[in-house]
Amino acid sequence: MGFSKTFAAVAALATVASAASSARSSVAAYWGQSGGSLRDYCDTADTDYIPIGFINYFPAQANGWPGSNYASSCWAEYYNAPGYQGVDDDSKNLLLSYCPGMAQDMQYCQSKGKKILLSLGGGYDTYHLSGKVDGEAFADFLWGAYGPNTTAWAGPRPFDPIPGSVGDGIATVVDGYDFDIEFPDTDNSVGYIAMINKLRGYFPAGSNYLITGAPQCVVNDANMDLMIQGAQFDIIWVQFYNTWGCSVRDWVTNNPNYASTGIESPVDPNNKLGGFSFEKWYNRLQAPNSKSKNAKLAIGVLGQATETGVVDFRVSADQLKPLIDAYFCHANFGGFMIWDLVASSNNLKNGVTFQAQIKNLLNAKEAKGCPTVTTTSSVPTPTTTQPPNTTIIDGTAYPNPPAPTVLGSTPKCKKWYVVQNGDTCAAIASKNDITRTDINLWNTYITSTCTNIWATYAICVSSPLAEDYWSSVGCLTDSQSARALANKITLTDAKSIMTPKACSDACAAAGYRLSGLEYGFECYCDNAIRNGHGLTQSGCTTPCPGAPSITCGGPDRINLYRLDKYKDLGCYTDIATSRTLEKQIIITNQNTILTREICQTACEKAGYIYSGVEYAHQCWCGNTIRGSPASSGCSSACPGNTAQTCGGSDRINVMMRPQSRSLGCYSDDVNKRTLRYQLTITNAATLMTVELCRTTCLTKGFIYSGVEYGHQCFCDDELYGTGVPSTGCAMACPGGGSAVCGGSSRINIYSL
Repeated sequence: MGFSKTFAAVAALATVASAASSARSSVAAYWGQSGGSLRDYCDTADTDYIPIGFINYFPAQANGWPGSNYASSCWAEYYNAPGYQGVDDDSKNLLLSYCPGMAQDMQYCQSKGKKILLSLGGGYDTYHLSGKVDGEAFADFLWGAYGPNTTAWAGPRPFDPIPGSVGDGIATVVDGYDFDIEFPDTDNSVGYIAMINKLRGYFPAGSNYLITGAPQCVVNDANMDLMIQGAQFDIIWVQFYNTWGCSVRDWVTNNPNYASTGIESPVDPNNKLGGFSFEKWYNRLQAPNSKSKNAKLAIGVLGQATETGVVDFRVSADQLKPLIDAYFCHANFGGFMIWDLVASSNNLKNGVTFQAQIKNLLNAKEAKGCPTVTTTSSVPTPTTTQPPNTTIIDGTAYPNPPAPTVLGSTPKCKKWYVVQNGDTCAAIASKNDITRTDINLWNTYITSTCTNIWATYAICVSSPLAEDYWSSVGCLTDSQSARALANKITLTDAKSIMTPKACSDACAAAGYRLSGLEYGFECYCDNAIRNGHGLTQSGCTTPCPGAPSITCGGPDRINLYRLDKYKDLGCYTDIATSRTLEKQIIITNQNTILTREICQTACEKAGYIYSGVEYAHQCWCGNTIRGSPASSGCSSACPGNTAQTCGGSDRINVMMRPQSRSLGCYSDDVNKRTLRYQLTITNAATLMTVELCRTTCLTKGFIYSGVEYGHQCFCDDELYGTGVPSTGCAMACPGGGSAVCGGSSRINIYSL
């Protein structure tokens, strides 16, 4: 039976996703520095993750592209890199281009359920990264070269099968990126954090791509602590084998009686590192601002066999058994990591490899299970088995429904409500201080007329899920040779059905926050605007095939949209003699196409904060709300989306466009900026406003924006420098408005 090349690649990845071991019993083993065929280690179930090492030169050291080293697995042939910062030095071309069999071996291992990760760094001081720009550019390369193959990527694909070899045309896609950074950076990990955040921006929503790290056992690790705190890691494989005082060997030596007593011995007070540091690492991950609180924490050991009479960092599986008993049920425990796979496979006991010995110990412990936390109560315990009180989803505990539910209620529900006889959606919304839209969003089976709710059934009345809202940014320049948005998505029948919503929904499904339409029917996605493109006042004139009243870009012009969240303010009264919102906007074909998003976009383009939909097909805008909240009456379905309500007779559903949240006035220091990245905005001296700076920062992918000295705009993903809340922000924004734009060494900061 034949099958397509595309299906083969997808099938391999699907196997990986379904075959992953549980976190506590997982085993990772590095490969790439000891030779041998990778395929030889993938037929057994003793290894779950295989980081391939290393990318041991970074673009600044390797002529603009990274350099790689996989020992004897590759020939000394290299890609011709483009140069770095205007200097093209062919002697620094170090990205291996000819590794016979590696691609096929990697795909084979993935088909056997192994997750293959690309490891960066290693033990030789040949790599350095500094700055957000280089970090993000490196991420772009890593995703293009080792992620899913797309037509937008014109660079090398080092792990794809060599042309003419078996599997030619089937892309090899790594399952994630591993950071084994063993040398200090010079920018407080700004580059690494930007790089990881950019990679995560590429990961499609709901995918299983991973970011892992392998720091030393010292807490805080000198080389990786800031990046682990500042960017989200999924697994931390701590190297508990390089440093005396915090290693696995220290624990084994200090606890000779644990197997019989089950009690860990006190650590020698003269041990300045405090002994085996698993607990310290866990506490460090839980630091208040840590982005890696949910990371699994794995114990890294050497794979080489121990020698009689020699005490070093090597330990045997028998010596590890008490350690596994002690830490297996610890919060965040994530199994073991081994350096490396070849040595571990040669370390045999009764013919069983070292990794298999560890895997067997972990599986045996998992079979016994971990104790659950219980509390005492004077109430007798029921004898019948009860369902658990909560369900863990993406690391968060959600209460289970107290009554039957209907398919369509989100399991990510913080609060359930059991419907009573006589309840209406309006009454339920009022009781729980939510809106009708919230009810429909969290319980998608409920119709806009709310005629299909039943007494004694539970519905969700509180959830972190929010309505996706794509707001129009404007018209953007573009070029075929240097795209503003890098990722093109082809939609079926695009030349006849394309609309901003169709493109934006496709981009959202792929995990992007920016969408753009060009030349009428082309759809592009990204998480940042690239190649220096900016907004323009002309050129977006081509009608959308699926909505001719709206433009979908033009030649080298993109209508740009960004993913925001709008706030539903609920149902309000409205009368013709005293409008709740003062301006009605007529939308072509509004009787058949109107949705809340269409009205919101129209109002935002007209400069209004609030939008409202009434009587199913009317769109109103304003900067103030004059009406009063209404407990009922907003029951007319929107013609363009019948799951939404669009007001009613003398009733209007009011929404507020996303706003910046002011953090106030901060001091600033030119030598250590509170927000590090200053953006150049054309005619800023006459046009600058808080919203202009906010929008510009948002389209560049930043979280914070700040205006200073009247016309300067700064962005960042964190409050970085020495700035503290202060006074002195008194300069007017030259673009108008009531908000101020900082002052001398003073910056008004907003979160997006």
